[in-house]
Amino acid sequence: MLQMITWKQWLLGESPEQDSDAVVAKTDNAAAQELLMRLGDAWTDANFDPSDADKRAAWEFYNQLRSRIVTRPLPYLRGNEKSALESVHGLFECAREICEKTGPEAHRFADLVWAFLNNDVRPFTAKWHKPFSSGKLSEDDNHDFREELERLQGIVVYFEQLFLALARNQPIRVPSSTVPDAHTPIPTLRSDTEPGWPYNEILFSPSVDPATATAVHQAELSAIRLRRGMDADTAVSNLTGLALSGGGLRSATFALGALQGLAKQGMLANFDYLSTVSGGGYAGSFLSCFLNSDVSDGSKSSAPASRIGLGKNDLPFVRDATQESAPMRHLRSSSKSLLTGGFWKRLEIPVLAFAGWLASFFVVLPPLVLFTLVICLLNQEAISRAFKGDHAYTGWWWEQAFVAVTLTFFAVCLILITVLQHYRRKRGKTDLPETALRRVGYLFLFLLAMFAWWAFPLGAKLSYVIEATSQMGIMLPGESVIAALSAIAIPIVSRLSAMTSKTSRWKPVLATIAIVILPLVFIWMVATLIASHSLFIGVNRELVMNRWWWLLGLAVVVFAVTHWFLNINACSLHPFYRDRLARAYHLKLDSAGKVIASSPQKLSELTEQAPYHLINASLNAPAGHREPLRGRTADFFLFSKHYCGSESTGYFDTTDIEKTDPSVDLATAVAISGAAASPFMGVNSSRFNFWAALFNVRLDYWLRVPNREKGMWDGNPGPLYWLRQFIGDVRETYPYVNLSDGGHIENMGIYELLRRRCRYIVLVDGECDPGITCGSFLQVIRYAKIDFGIEIKIDLSRLKVADARAETDAGIPTESPPTGKAASPTVDYHFALGEINYGDGKTGWLLYLKSSISGNEGKAIESYREREPEFPHQSTADLAYDEEQFESYRALGEHIVTDTFSKELVGVTPPADIPTWFQEMRQRLRDQ
Repeated sequence: MLQMITWKQWLLGESPEQDSDAVVAKTDNAAAQELLMRLGDAWTDANFDPSDADKRAAWEFYNQLRSRIVTRPLPYLRGNEKSALESVHGLFECAREICEKTGPEAHRFADLVWAFLNNDVRPFTAKWHKPFSSGKLSEDDNHDFREELERLQGIVVYFEQLFLALARNQPIRVPSSTVPDAHTPIPTLRSDTEPGWPYNEILFSPSVDPATATAVHQAELSAIRLRRGMDADTAVSNLTGLALSGGGLRSATFALGALQGLAKQGMLANFDYLSTVSGGGYAGSFLSCFLNSDVSDGSKSSAPASRIGLGKNDLPFVRDATQESAPMRHLRSSSKSLLTGGFWKRLEIPVLAFAGWLASFFVVLPPLVLFTLVICLLNQEAISRAFKGDHAYTGWWWEQAFVAVTLTFFAVCLILITVLQHYRRKRGKTDLPETALRRVGYLFLFLLAMFAWWAFPLGAKLSYVIEATSQMGIMLPGESVIAALSAIAIPIVSRLSAMTSKTSRWKPVLATIAIVILPLVFIWMVATLIASHSLFIGVNRELVMNRWWWLLGLAVVVFAVTHWFLNINACSLHPFYRDRLARAYHLKLDSAGKVIASSPQKLSELTEQAPYHLINASLNAPAGHREPLRGRTADFFLFSKHYCGSESTGYFDTTDIEKTDPSVDLATAVAISGAAASPFMGVNSSRFNFWAALFNVRLDYWLRVPNREKGMWDGNPGPLYWLRQFIGDVRETYPYVNLSDGGHIENMGIYELLRRRCRYIVLVDGECDPGITCGSFLQVIRYAKIDFGIEIKIDLSRLKVADARAETDAGIPTESPPTGKAASPTVDYHFALGEINYGDGKTGWLLYLKSSISGNEGKAIESYREREPEFPHQSTADLAYDEEQFESYRALGEHIVTDTFSKELVGVTPPADIPTWFQEMRQRLRDQ
């Protein structure tokens, strides 16, 4: 029983019975002081004399308080904001029921509880009721709700103890860690940064020359020391890496906003590595190139060199009071760079495409003409009779017997090969001898030649029938019509094959028709067209040898000219793509502080001011002999300041690459990294490389490998390499290797960061992933486990949506095919924090930032998404963004980064470096 005191003394904790093991409410307690003012002097000066009804009511309300979320933390990655609000709002109904039940005898309790609810709780529920009842948050995101809830909890803890003390007729006891204050900030949980491990190796396979591996490591280590301002003999630890994923212009714009967000938080300058792939390379190369601006004399420039950097007050991301920076305005105005310009600029694409088709025609024509000439010379009598409508063969029986024997021999060989393969697998060997495969290939070519020799007259007979039974031959040769129809049928049948169930018996049939039969029909009809209108002419339809020699000479001349002068890199859309990217993203400041398009920026001359830039591409080698390529048909190819290469080709000094191929620079590397259209596309290669090469659907690049001897046919990446693309003979051992989009093997850009064992990795994923399946991310997790033994543990349950409806940019299939235009799903959170187990007790951390919608992005983004429900996963084929679309993706990237610096995750004091940033997040997300 308390001694005789007033209510005021009791509320302020001025009790003689307080002890040392509890901290009572102090006079500077804001909650107690405000409560005294609300109750008034007449109330608080009265003697402390609660009735039994007051005590019973207080005990019942105390039990309601302590069982609700309002007095318990709402975990960041758990709990539901709407349920929390409903729990808080339910206190009013509880208070009403208790007051009605206890009646006037509990008037002291009633005064206290309604002073608490009306003045402390009601403003909170009134503010948040409307946005939650409408099903969406306000422009202030749900972090604001959680922050205000946490502040309310500080007040509620005092009242929880107040009602407990009232029920027990005891002093108010409040634990020191929860002394309430309406303005108590969220604490900062700082501790010493965890010790890292030294950067002492790069995880290359044994196939890489040890001396080269050491040279690559030492070059990057020196660059990182220089950038960190360290002495040459100081150990480097706690490597940090930033990865920007692929995804075309969408990913580039989203990544640009993320870079702005990191710069605004003062974190961008702390990254050691910047690893980019495909569209992420647009934004990454902009940063690398702009920081290379040579503005050394501030007196000559309105933007002195001190303002160029990665800090929050530096160009290119600093914003003044009236507008954004000039570089950002240039990027915004260039968001349609690939498809805009005057009439002549827009005409550039069809002109280049037509030139490529024409070059492709001259590449394919000589071997096809030579093939036709040989067949016509060897079988001229039968072909001549067929063109006149007569029976093609007189010795039908022996020809049939010859074809039957050839087919039987081929079948026997296949059976022998199958038996041999089974026998070798039982002995623990999985592949066939190279000689056996080569002989089977020669046999197949021989069979094909025999089939052509036998079937060619049938094409001539078909030509005669078409001309005799229709008027088509007068206007258009029937062979050309059949060839065109077969070419048109290929994508149709391919689509039918893709739509057919994997278990259907028709799927292999349709695939065979699309891949084998229709291409053969196309070649057959083109060859027949050449013979019909160039060789077997006149009434007698006999072979005209003068024409034969003339065509042979023409084929040889065309082959020689194209071999010596044609460069297939120049005949594709690569030069156009490269130049447009450079014009839009590769910017610098001139001496007057004006933003200009950079002259060619050499990779070897990139500045140390920017994070060490790793540009990822795919090396296509579907016919390669290297064991790791057998399953993937591709390898990871890297461009960087000091070294370029892959494990398949070896790594070479970047200056040697630039000397061997002077066109290789930053723009070329980024264009290769984003070469999405290619006959071969790494692990996602289709079976229609022949048609992609024929119709010049190519952004890929043939790169000369230094120190490899060129054969007599390797003067340029000319017709020979084009023909190799037609037939799929693309290898890593040739003097020229085929490179394409890095997303064709790994679309996240973190593989090289894992190879370098970065302690802290931030992944900005802006790829097209409408189903939020995170397929490309899961793929690189598998690569890391297979190649390096690295395990990445990350919970994607708050990101990943089970109902997948599309494919990612990297071609990772989802559970069901696209179902038309539909709104991209919403997620609970934009990010996930994962653990990287490098082995040997070494643990790293990965922050995965996903382009996604959670409902807290603000009115501008919400308005755009209402009109474009596919946002933020609109098609990668969209290469022209208007201002609103550009701003929506940029703002989303900045918003998601800013989200991870909320007070709930990092405390009231912003972290000064990346290790501290990660440590703050881990402590708050631990055990959730």
